[in-house]
Amino acid sequence: MTNDKTGGPAFMYEVEVSQNPDVNKGLTVWHYFAAHAPEEIKECIPATAKECAALLGIEIDEYIPFEHYPRALAITCGRYADAMIEECKKRSSAI
Repeated sequence: MTNDKTGGPAFMYEVEVSQNPDVNKGLTVWHYFAAHAPEEIKECIPATAKECAALLGIEIDEYIPFEHYPRALAITCGRYADAMIEECKKRSSAI
C-alpha cells in the first residue's frame, strides 16, 4: 500500500496508453472503492435540498436536483472511498 491518498493502482499491471507517463495511469484503489460503493451509500447523502446545497457549497436557490444530486452522490461515494483507504492503511499497519 502506498502513502498516497489513492491507495495505489487497483490492478497490478501497466497498460501503455500514452507516451506521457503521467497520463492514463489507470484506475486506483480509491476509484475502485468509489465506483463500487454499496447501494446503501444513498442513505448517507443529505436528506434535504438545503443540506445537499450546503454539501456542494452552493445556495439553496441555485440547487437543481437533476443536476446537483449526482454531484452530491459522487462526493458521498468519494467519502466512502476515503474511509475504505484509511481502513486499509490501519489494517496493513497492524500486521
